Parts: sequence; structure tokens; C-alpha cells
Amino acid sequence: MKDSQHISMIKNSLLALLIIPAAIVSASLVNTTRSPAADLSERYAWKPVRIGAGGWMRGMAVDPQHPAVRYARGDVDNLYRWDDVRKEWIPTKIAAAFPASIAAAPVQAGCGAIAIDPLNPKVVLCAYTFNRSADISSQYPSLGLNVYRSADGGRTFTAGSLSLKGSLENETFGERLAIDPNNDKIAYFGSPQDGLWRSQDGGKTWARVAIDLGGDGKTPLADARLPRFDAGGGKVNAFGMSVSRRIYLTTGPGSVLMSDDGGIQWRDIGAGAGIDRHPGFATVDRDGNLWVAEDGSSRIWRRSRAGEWKSVETHRGGVGGIAVDPKNAKRIFVNGWGGALSRSTDGGETWTDFGSGLKFSETQPIQWLRPSAIRPQGHGISDGGIYIDTNGTLWVPGANDGILAAHTNDAVDTAASPPVWSSFSQGIEEMVGMEIALPPGGKPILTVEDETLFTIDDPDKFTAKHFGVNLWDNNNGLSSSQDIAYCPNAPRFLAVTTDNFFAGNPQAATAHYSSYSTDGGDTWTPFPSITNGSHPCVLYDGLIAISALPEADRANPQEHANLVWVPTNKYSMNSPAPFYTRDGGKTWTQTHSFDGAPGASVFDACGQKYQLMGWQWGSWIAALQQHNLVADPKTPGTFYLHLAAGGFWRSTDGGETWTQTKGSGQVAGFAHHGRLAANPFRSGDLWFVDGYEGATEHGLWRSLDGGDSFKKLTGFEHCWALTLGKSARPGAYPAVYIYGKRSGNNRWGIFRSVDEGVSWDQISGYPMGLLDVPAGMAASWDRFGLIYLGFKGNSFAYGYPIKNASKPTTR
Repeated sequence: MKDSQHISMIKNSLLALLIIPAAIVSASLVNTTRSPAADLSERYAWKPVRIGAGGWMRGMAVDPQHPAVRYARGDVDNLYRWDDVRKEWIPTKIAAAFPASIAAAPVQAGCGAIAIDPLNPKVVLCAYTFNRSADISSQYPSLGLNVYRSADGGRTFTAGSLSLKGSLENETFGERLAIDPNNDKIAYFGSPQDGLWRSQDGGKTWARVAIDLGGDGKTPLADARLPRFDAGGGKVNAFGMSVSRRIYLTTGPGSVLMSDDGGIQWRDIGAGAGIDRHPGFATVDRDGNLWVAEDGSSRIWRRSRAGEWKSVETHRGGVGGIAVDPKNAKRIFVNGWGGALSRSTDGGETWTDFGSGLKFSETQPIQWLRPSAIRPQGHGISDGGIYIDTNGTLWVPGANDGILAAHTNDAVDTAASPPVWSSFSQGIEEMVGMEIALPPGGKPILTVEDETLFTIDDPDKFTAKHFGVNLWDNNNGLSSSQDIAYCPNAPRFLAVTTDNFFAGNPQAATAHYSSYSTDGGDTWTPFPSITNGSHPCVLYDGLIAISALPEADRANPQEHANLVWVPTNKYSMNSPAPFYTRDGGKTWTQTHSFDGAPGASVFDACGQKYQLMGWQWGSWIAALQQHNLVADPKTPGTFYLHLAAGGFWRSTDGGETWTQTKGSGQVAGFAHHGRLAANPFRSGDLWFVDGYEGATEHGLWRSLDGGDSFKKLTGFEHCWALTLGKSARPGAYPAVYIYGKRSGNNRWGIFRSVDEGVSWDQISGYPMGLLDVPAGMAASWDRFGLIYLGFKGNSFAYGYPIKNASKPTTR
């Protein structure tokens, strides 16, 4: 969007604030609600926000005979199937695809293993552990590790007979599922804690395979990893049918096992070989050679069908995947740490080194993944193996880069001119969504783990603008956001908290990326304290809010902005007490209002003393998806703060001093994922939900006096996300949106009230069918009904009333 358009829209939005009738800001608080006024779900359209990739992508499966049949799995939520007509990936973990016990309530699960039936490309198996929030698990239980079967190409799934311990979504060394290429009734699943399991009916039911590692009946195999079939190694009769004779199995303790009688008896074939105790990724080629990567090494091992082990040295360390051409067993590719790639055309005798990092396409379709000043060519990736199809295309699950592909050509691919990789990730939206800023007259700004944020010009195109600070400069390319805010009366001024919390030392100066924007999120600048070296080392991630500005300061908010920042803490569950600035982030001062609070303490960091609040008082870990700090939209210097275990607080002097409000005990405690929202047209008009997990009470609360008193609105069993947006008609109260569950209504989803919470319309069940837990939610102040919603593992969606437009704007 052009700057002139921004300026015009901001003027119109601010003018609307000035002329809003007083009637809407003086309504009495109502503590009675009735059943949903209407189900408007059919009148809403939902679409994914087209960012692309993210996650991480951890593994995949490619049909050996049908290259267009492929599946990819992400760690934080979904299993994706490739649609060769639409040329994009389709998420399969949706309500319509799974049994009612799974679709009954939001659930978190990343697919941990995949297998495509080599005899029937419509059949696919996947392994899931379905976890639910502790506050609903008694009513909607979590489901243990199980294998789910689809017979229609990933469109619907039925549950297998398992309920095992453990979870698999973070694994990158290959797929723990395999289907017999000579008899697809036989399938094996290597579980992480309960051993090897076999199905004799194509994955519908399962029985444990008795394997004892010690030979004395006292050492049952617990961590069974990668079952692999030798398709050309012959057949035997077992279990009343003809099955593949030879099966291999790698294990967590490090042994490599083999069965030569169709899976009845197993013996250790790795003992005495160098691969023993170190197996990683494994595959079997068309000639019957077993290839196994030596974990953490530059070596791979080959075991011939005749039983001979041979060590093969490659150029780079940390081999994470091996791909053997299905048409030519002499042609082999391996990848390793950071994206290192090598090729052999003589069965591993010699190798061509393509370098320590992949060469990325300058024109790939997802724009933010193109090499640039902030995303360097050849940057490191964390991969989930390497695969090759019958067309000779290489595939790599490439973490945040999504599913990477390269078309290889041995005649021209050399060390000086390596294969060029592009992210074929259209349809994969696997970001961990955090908070959303949707300023009046502005663009949506979506914050995420790992990649900080994206500014959206058009949600239907892969043109999302990545955070404009180079995260690869003295860093590993990662920085995770936790909160974002804009100034109530200067909405083009925003601030985001972001730090390399998960992958590094968050106190290090090179880990701090928290920034401000003066142009509505198009460009970002680290706070001056970070660039001038005065930044408190404990001030990272956490919650942030920006005060309304006096009229005289609105022209230069970066010089005069008053912000409050409540940081998180990687090293304990005691968050540092809030900091404040009155000079746009040049200097930060910690309040002393919590020095004597219960559980408070002083600690030393980076040669300075800082004040910690009590146990779980603040944003005590960066993984929390809470938005519990807001500025009063009308009164400069006034802030409101809900501390998870510390109650409700208010500051009227810019964050320097804080007092606990009289209504502090009237709202839920331990609202670790709680959300607070302020009506922008009235001072002290606040809405609060407890979010998911662990709160002492669930529901929706409202205060009309800045937190001195709260009333709970009846009718909601659970409220997990909250936002306010443009009113349904001129002069009316803002629309209020809740993601949750109403009493007497079995459908989870999004509810909207246009009458201050008196009645609620359901405008959505699961948006796009996604069963994921919601994260941030924001409604437009420019267009009634337009909503953006984040997910804990499926990036973001946006929805709009169909009757209002055939295609929504981005605001």
C-alpha cells in the first residue's frame, strides 16, 4: 500500500474516533447473556494468510512409483498432502478428516511419521499424539500415540488400535512407519517407548513384536526406530500370507537388526561393525543395499544383500539423510549439517562436494524466502533427511524454509555450479503464530516464533514482508516474538518484543532484536538502547505496550514514546519487574513497585542488579501466548497489567509506579495465556479472558473503571482468544470477538457480540477446519467483521462476512 493511502486512511480513522457518539462509551455493564443469537458460520469465508513454509518441516514421504504423490510433516501441527492439480500442499489435520473424538475440541499434534502404500498410492499412514490443554482434558482427553490410516489420499483418516507413550513430531532422522512393498497388509511402526509394532491388516490394528536385545528375556526393545524392507530380497510365508523376506530395523540403543523370515525372528547385524551404537537415517536401494548414516559423522555405511558392511566417507559432517536414485543404485546423494550436499555416481566410491550450504533460487515463488540482504544466500538449514523421486528431483524437508526441491543434472551440476533449490511450500503454513497488530488504517502485522514477524500487503499472495532486520548477522537466523503493540493515537508507531530466546543466550547483546516501526510495520529499527549498548541484558521478549501520546509528541513518537515492557526469563519462572521508557527506547528504567511483593528477589546479571517478581507473576517464559498488558487509549501514561500469579495492576505515571487494583481478585488467577483488550473509545473500559491452560477460573470479564471492579459475563465455558473491532453500525459499541466454547453449545469456534456481550452470534466453527489451538486474534477497525486469527502451529487465517464483499481488503 502506498504512503498516501496510509495517511488518508489514518486521518479517516482518527476522525471517526473524534466523532463517535458518547452513548457508546457510557453503557452500563451487563452481567446477563443469552444463548447465541444466530449461527452465522455459513455467512463467513475463511482463508489462509499466504506467508508460506515455517514450522519446522521435519520429514516427508514420496511415492516411489508416483512422484506427484507426496506428504510432508511439520513439528508443530500438520501433515500436508500435495495436490498436483492445484500445485500446492493441503493440510490434512482438519475436523472433517478425523474421528469425532479428535474433532470434539481443539488439539495440538504434529505428525511424527508417514508411510505411503507402495502398492496403492491412495493409502497413507501417519502417527500422531493428540495433546489437549489441561483445562479441558478431563472433558476432552488427550490421545496417546497412534497410527491413523487414510484410504482416500489423505482426505479422511481412521484411528488404529494403539495408545502408546511418547511423541514424535520433533524427529528428523527418517520415518518410523513402513509398508511391505510385496504385501501392503503388512506394516511396521517403530515407537519411541513401546517397541516395534506390526499390522497385518494394512494399518487398522496393531500388535507388538517381541524383540529382546539382551537375549535373556529381560531387555525388551523400547525405542524401535526405522523399519525398512528389501523389496527385491525375496518372499516368505508368514502370518498366513506371502510377505517380504528381509526387513531391517534401527533402534534407539544403537543396534541394527534384521529379520530374514518375514519379521518373526530378529538378530543384531550391526554388532562389531563401526555403525554399531550410531545409526541415523536409513534407506534400502533397489539392489538390496542397506544404507545407514552414522549419527554425527561424515560417514555412511552400506550393507550389501550378501551381508558385507562397508564404511563410506563423504565430504561433510553430520550426515542427516541418504537418497538413492530409484532407477540407478549407483547414484547417491547425502546431506548434512546446515545444508551440505554431496553426490556419488559410482555407489559411494567417489563424491562431488556441492558445498556446505544450499544454493537458493532468486526467483522462488514465496518471496520472503528469496536470498536478500536479510536472508543470505546459502544460509544454514536444519533438514529432515533427503529424498529422490523417479523424475530425479531431490526433496529436503528444510525446517523454516519448508519443503525444498532441486532438479538435478549430472552433466552440469558441479561444485562450482551446484543444484539450485527452491521452496515448493505453497499451502504449507506451519508458523507458530503469536500476537497480531491490526492498527486503524494499517496493514496486518503477524508475529511468530523463529522469524519474528510478517507485514501483510495482500493475504492471498505470497508477498508477506519479513521482519527487516538481518537475523543472520552474528546469529543463527532465529528470533522469536512474544508481543506487539501500536500507539493508540499514532497507530503507525509500533513496537515488537523479539529475541533469540530458544536457540541462544537471550541475555547476549547479539540476541536482542526488539524494534520499533514508524511507518506501520513496513520497516523496523532496533530500539536505540540495543544499538547504543545500554540495553538491560534481562530485557528480552515478554509483553509491551505503548502509551497514548500528548498531542505535541505525536509527530515524532520515536523521540518521546512512553512504553512499558515486562520481560520474560529463560532461567527461572520469576519474570523481571516491568521496565519503562519515556524517550522511545533510548533508556529503560525498572520500576521498584514490586520490590517488596511476595516472592520478589534481587538477582545479578551482566554486572547489574535487577528485581525479579514472584513465581509466575509475569510473562515467565517466552512460549506463553499471553497479551496481558495494554495502554489506556485515552489517558497518556496509564497502563493496565494482569500478572499470571500476581493479580491486576495499574500505573498512571508511565510505568514508574504500579498499584494493585481493588478488583484484582475478581478475575482469574494463573491466566498464563490470558488476553486483555481495551475499548479505544473510552478510558478504563477493559475486557479480559483467561485463555487456555491452568487458570483458576475460565471465562470472560469486563471492567468499566480501569480494573477497580470486574464483572464476569455468563455464558462461556472457555474463552481462549479475545479482540475488539469496528462496530456493526455507526455510533454502536465495538464488536467483541471470542474464540472459545459457549455453555450449551458443543461447537468450539469464534463468537461475536455487537451489543456489549448481551448476545453472541457464532461466526465460525474451526476456521478452515483447523483443529489447532488459537493464538493471537485481531479484528479490523476499518471494516466490520474482518478478523485475523493465529494458531499455535498453522500460521494465520483471516475471515470476513461473505455478504459484505467478494474479496476482502487487507485491513
